[in-house]
Amino acid sequence: MVVAPPTPAYLVAELTVRDAQALARYARDVQPVMARHGGRILASSVAGAQVVEGRAPDGLLVLHRWRSRADFHAFFASDEYEPLKRLRREACESRIAIFDAPPAPTLLGALQGLDPEPRVARDVRFLSPAAEYWGRDDVVHLVRTIARVLGDVVATDLSDDGSWRTTAFKAGLAGRQADGVLRERCDAAGDIEEAVLFLRPYAALRDGMRLMQSHLDRDPLPSGATSARQ
Repeated sequence: MVVAPPTPAYLVAELTVRDAQALARYARDVQPVMARHGGRILASSVAGAQVVEGRAPDGLLVLHRWRSRADFHAFFASDEYEPLKRLRREACESRIAIFDAPPAPTLLGALQGLDPEPRVARDVRFLSPAAEYWGRDDVVHLVRTIARVLGDVVATDLSDDGSWRTTAFKAGLAGRQADGVLRERCDAAGDIEEAVLFLRPYAALRDGMRLMQSHLDRDPLPSGATSARQ
């Protein structure tokens, strides 16, 4: 069984303000509720928006990021949000649109055995539980080899702090259940330029590393590297 992580979504709201004080209370109280549902406010035009082309917006612009569109709709329909929704509608008139973000490149599909050619930078750096590796050919080969050791990789959570994308997952490893975390950062072109993989518990990791070494003995890295690059 393989499950892809949810696709993040962005929300844009244009608010025509009727009661600035009520809207300020809403903005203060809604953020912890959003956070519990996987959303956060990225920016607003409180300081003033510069119109580059076309007509100026009628009101305040606000930008959200949500873990997924489904998480936003769960938040929007929740009992917890209902009194805040009434407060917002009293404070302003809203135009709201939400859309999915473009899928970010990830090594998760390669770890699941679904993506043999992940989108990585030429000088990608990969920190595995055993060593550090550099370069597209070695890293792609290594991730393919890790996929032969892991089984039933299932994503369980996704977060994005603006620079790093973090995917938590569960997998089978050397006959045991393992928990993993994959952290990835992309370059300006959108290619993965750095990734870090964590696996636990140690007993499963230790046996998995032995299996990895046996695979690499039979099918070495293109560069012939056997340890971390210093």
